[in-house]
Amino acid sequence: WHSVVQPLALPPLLLGSGSAVRRQILEAAGVSFEVRKPDIEEKALGDRSREPEKLVRLLAEAKADALLSSLERCDKDRLILTADQVVTYKGSIREKPKDLEEARTFVSSY
Repeated sequence: WHSVVQPLALPPLLLGSGSAVRRQILEAAGVSFEVRKPDIEEKALGDRSREPEKLVRLLAEAKADALLSSLERCDKDRLILTADQVVTYKGSIREKPKDLEEARTFVSSY
């Protein structure tokens, strides 16, 4: 007697991120998905002075909420994947560098 394991049937995946790395991870795993970048102002959300874990959770949830509210009624069965990340150094959250000079300053400080 053999049991056959059927692949898990998932609803269509909607990746709520502009991250090339996240796309590459899903593609390498053989996952089909559609990309939609949520329309939120990330810098206006959250407290950047402490608790990076809470900040990334807040940002990921805000992205999911923005995507969910933008979906048409017929698209509501989609699986939404959002994420965020921050860099911390010596207890401080570092935003994405605003220019090349700031990026060099960050790198040289490590």
